[in-house]
Amino acid sequence: MTIANTNPRLPDSPPTNPPAASPASRTRRRFSWRGFTSLLLSCTFLAMCFSGAMLFLSPRGRVANWTEWSLVGLGKHDWSAVHMSNSLLFVSVAALHLALNWSVFLRYLKSKTVAGVNLKRELALAVAVAVACVVGPIAGVPPFRELVVLNERIKDYWERQSEPAPVPHAEELQLSELATSVNLTYEQLADALREEGYEVVGTQQTIGDLARQRNLAPSDVFEVVRQRYPESHGWGRVGAQAGGGKGPPGRGPGSGSGQGKAWSMPGDLSELTIAALARGVNLTPEEVLVALTACGWTVDSPEVTLGELSERVQVSPSEIVQQVRRMFPDTRGWGRLLGGGGGKGGFGR
Repeated sequence: MTIANTNPRLPDSPPTNPPAASPASRTRRRFSWRGFTSLLLSCTFLAMCFSGAMLFLSPRGRVANWTEWSLVGLGKHDWSAVHMSNSLLFVSVAALHLALNWSVFLRYLKSKTVAGVNLKRELALAVAVAVACVVGPIAGVPPFRELVVLNERIKDYWERQSEPAPVPHAEELQLSELATSVNLTYEQLADALREEGYEVVGTQQTIGDLARQRNLAPSDVFEVVRQRYPESHGWGRVGAQAGGGKGPPGRGPGSGSGQGKAWSMPGDLSELTIAALARGVNLTPEEVLVALTACGWTVDSPEVTLGELSERVQVSPSEIVQQVRRMFPDTRGWGRLLGGGGGKGGFGR
């Protein structure tokens, strides 16, 4: 006689053991290089897009360096490094992905080539779009021109929001160069900085070096000295901007600058020495050397001619003089240089 199981929670028969896993199922899955490269390409592409957008929104280098600009916690140099690293990684992984899928790629390319021959209009449009994306930005035609204009407006916005650098890449000015520019001694400048807690160890230190000591912007270091010696001659020159520099004027009254936009250069400048140029525009040779150093041009002696310097830095003598004039626009003598007959005669070589 069989007695039925009336308790639904009890099984009718004892449970059986689950089947043992086969040796094949216990084997770990092999690492998929194809899957890895596909996923890494996707991640790298997204990182490139994001860093590219940050660089599109960034200010010009002179503003970013001078104000320690940052966006989402990173500065322009940081975003450039991220973008460059991911671009290199993207190219490398793309090459690896292509190598792993070479046979598949060849079959795909062959099939698409055959299909492309039959899709003449589509092929022509695809080539036209690709060429337009290369030629359009170079030629400056819409809509690429509008994209460039938008980028320039963004950079102009950042420039209006910050205190401009006195000269391009002013963070690279050495303390001795800054002291000479504003008619201070190195000791005066160093004392002002030390009182604010900066560690000043030598004349070769740059404004950027001091700024990094306290994680501040180079403009903060510059302002420390200007606030300590506001009446010192030279702030007008070293801090002159296109729209008029802030702060006290320089020693030159500016009445003789004659700096109209039609300013032109004398005919012969290649034989003009740095010292002669300085005399012609009422500057010292050291001040002219500071202007040239700010442009990244190293000059060993004020007796070097503009022609010699021009060959070394690969810019014309007139552009060299223009750079000096941009740094010292309010000194006298530019009007005389404009009217001077010949590069060396008007300066009393």
